[in-house]
Amino acid sequence: RHPLSQEENVESLREELDLSDEARDWVILTEVVIKQRMTTKYNKKVSPRRFNIGDLVLRRVDIGLKNAAQGKLAPNWK
Repeated sequence: RHPLSQEENVESLREELDLSDEARDWVILTEVVIKQRMTTKYNKKVSPRRFNIGDLVLRRVDIGLKNAAQGKLAPNWK
């Protein structure tokens, strides 16, 4: 290897910067594709449910809304 001149060094750094931008774009594109696949796979498993007014359903009780006096023994469902 021979030492690079100032101009060669600057040009080399610019080329590496361009390549890193391309690599970053490729990673972002790959991430979007993976997230779309995950969403599609998840949505295949979901079964749509229709509820009518008056139907009985179980509602999950949020942790912050539980009775503080009962602590961890409070029921999870209403």
